[in-house]
Amino acid sequence: MLLLLISTTIYAQEIKGRIQDEEGKPIAFATVKIIEKNIGAITNADGLFKIEGLKLPATYTFEVSSLGYLTITNKKKINSTSQLKFVLKEDVNQLQEVQITGESTAQQHQNAGYEVSTIATDQLLNQSTDINQILKTTSGINIRETGGLGSGFSLSLNGLTGNQVRYYIDGVPMESYGSALTLNNYPVNLIEDIEIYKGVVPINFGADALGGLINIKTPNIHSTYFDASYSLGSFNTHRVALNGQFSDQEKGYFISVQSFFNHSDNNYLMKKAPLYDSLGNSKGDIEAKRFNDQYSSAMITAKTGVFNKSFADELSLSLTYAENKNNIQHPPNTINVVFGHLHERSKTMLANSRYKKAFGKLNVDAFVNGGLIQNSAIDTVGKIYRWDGSSIDRDPSTGKGEYYPQKSLLVIDDKVVRSNINLSYDLNNNHTFAFNAGQNFLQRVGDDKVNPNNKTFRSPNHINKTTLGGAWLAKTNNEKVEFSLFAKQYFYNGQIVIQDYEDNDITTDIKNGGTGFGGTLTYHLNNHFDIKTSYEKAFRIPEATELLGDGIFILPNPELKPEKSHNANLGLAYNNRFSNWFFKANSNLFYRYSEDFIRFRPMGPQGTYENIANVRSMGLELGLYTEYNRKFFVSANLTYQDITDQTALDEGLPNVNYQSKVPNIPYLFGNLNLGYNILQTSSKKLTTSWTSKYVHQFFLNWESSGDPAEKLTIPTQFTHDLNIEYSFEQGKYNTTLTVSNITDAEVYDNFKIQKPGRAFYLKFRYYFNR
Repeated sequence: MLLLLISTTIYAQEIKGRIQDEEGKPIAFATVKIIEKNIGAITNADGLFKIEGLKLPATYTFEVSSLGYLTITNKKKINSTSQLKFVLKEDVNQLQEVQITGESTAQQHQNAGYEVSTIATDQLLNQSTDINQILKTTSGINIRETGGLGSGFSLSLNGLTGNQVRYYIDGVPMESYGSALTLNNYPVNLIEDIEIYKGVVPINFGADALGGLINIKTPNIHSTYFDASYSLGSFNTHRVALNGQFSDQEKGYFISVQSFFNHSDNNYLMKKAPLYDSLGNSKGDIEAKRFNDQYSSAMITAKTGVFNKSFADELSLSLTYAENKNNIQHPPNTINVVFGHLHERSKTMLANSRYKKAFGKLNVDAFVNGGLIQNSAIDTVGKIYRWDGSSIDRDPSTGKGEYYPQKSLLVIDDKVVRSNINLSYDLNNNHTFAFNAGQNFLQRVGDDKVNPNNKTFRSPNHINKTTLGGAWLAKTNNEKVEFSLFAKQYFYNGQIVIQDYEDNDITTDIKNGGTGFGGTLTYHLNNHFDIKTSYEKAFRIPEATELLGDGIFILPNPELKPEKSHNANLGLAYNNRFSNWFFKANSNLFYRYSEDFIRFRPMGPQGTYENIANVRSMGLELGLYTEYNRKFFVSANLTYQDITDQTALDEGLPNVNYQSKVPNIPYLFGNLNLGYNILQTSSKKLTTSWTSKYVHQFFLNWESSGDPAEKLTIPTQFTHDLNIEYSFEQGKYNTTLTVSNITDAEVYDNFKIQKPGRAFYLKFRYYFNR
């Protein structure tokens, strides 16, 4: 079923519409089916639907049905992506359950046999949020942050974390955009869907993902719209997003612009900030506001291209410029050291070209991009700061900065070139063969504008990765069983130059590779039950930051080895409708056994990435969603994961941490979301929702070391958020009030760094489409 993942991106055209009753009220969970194509969709809570993978213009017969309404059949000639509208009449004599024969895009992805969740953002576009906040509510995912907006974070997916999980935007690696564009600054208004692949990843991404992949899908190129939003809130937080596109369906071209700006002072109160005197003696803990944690980021992307041409279904070019400034209050793993002027700046300039074409049974999808990513670390003030805001001048003769032994303005330039091509051939309705080839090149060079003795990255470093993949996809005639087999081959080489204690260059040439393979299987028991299982022997090449360091807090480790992992999933999904109730539940058992597991090891304010021989992660995810009469909904999920060191011997000696939980990773967490539609008419909507998140306490260090009574732990977290949203004129004008951490609970996260307390946000949004 990987064909569905590839072919839906090849036929990028879609139709949208709305289903309502005679009073103009939207009908949720109605079924829309295109008779000629035997595909369809199910409407969301606003009565909206979307069907992808169509060639336009064309004439289609639509069958529309819903529980308690008369089924209608209409033939329509579709010449553009303007919204369709269907009005259903109530059927007082027939209230039986409607059989669903079509599939939405999200259902097609799940049918592929992969353990994948798709988050449609249409219900989230009015909220003041980013991708991280959305992902936090997904089963199996836990995100730990070191502060507020723009802060460092670590995402864990089924126990695998950091770079073991890959991030993509429309199939393009997010690393291409550098640190100026991340999950915690990308606004929700620029997103259409988020796909989350757990453990086993299709070959079409060309990714060496060990634990999974998150793919962010932006709005398609076939619609014309304008989306503008502004939000303001606590800690002097401001977020602006402007997103517009013009698409001419007759002439077959489009022009779009996406942009955003974020800023926050992040000056929230630290309730247990350590205070030291000039001699380094502890003076106890104080309450203090963060004073050097300001963050600003901005991005603009211009994209243009043609579609529905004889030579291409899509040929497009996009140009992206992004930048940010991130003041550093303290190192990412401790608050015992505090800074007053230390900061980073990042700039990204990237060009990306995409080509898609269906040549009969052969489908082609390819991209190539290249650009420059510049990161600067500025430490030019000779002071020692304390949490009360006071400072001590350093001896000028030492030349020391706040952090570096010498004042520094280190500029690191990365040149990146990446490409990917997907080919799929439909042998017949039951068999498809697919091929992927991907390439990823990075060259890094640095120059310290202030300290001529700093040789960090002065000699060029480079890393080149190549991936190849092939897959066979098949299904039975009755489509009860669908399965795939795939294989992947990885190659990488590079040159790393570091300095020894005498400041001499040490050059290390690296060359390695590996093989991955796996398969997926789905069995459709009936219209309500699905059983899915998948397995992959995964291989991950260390990232540039892990190998080379970042020139600030992460030290290089050229001896770092690739990770390997055996990933398996066994899932069960159920959905049904009972009278006015809709019910959906899913569960997933997961198993990961990783060799040469890579984790970050703190060493004072700095740290390095290292290999742990063997780590096992196993656990269970549970998810539940229910809705009553299109007015009230409840969703909940719970994740338990057991992540342990399985290395019996360490350099020939017994490993004291054998079978101990890997530290600083939560093992029990869950989410609860309640929502109620207070008012919903054809033009107005007033909704409220309450979200609760629970994370059980976990150890900061190895559980097997030290006195159990004195072990450092990250305490149990239980936070609650409130959203109140009002829309009028059919969603053209929207405003939302958000209260996060409404109880003002003390929340600690990554390396026991305190997070913000209660915060208020107000968002205004204008949306127009045709």
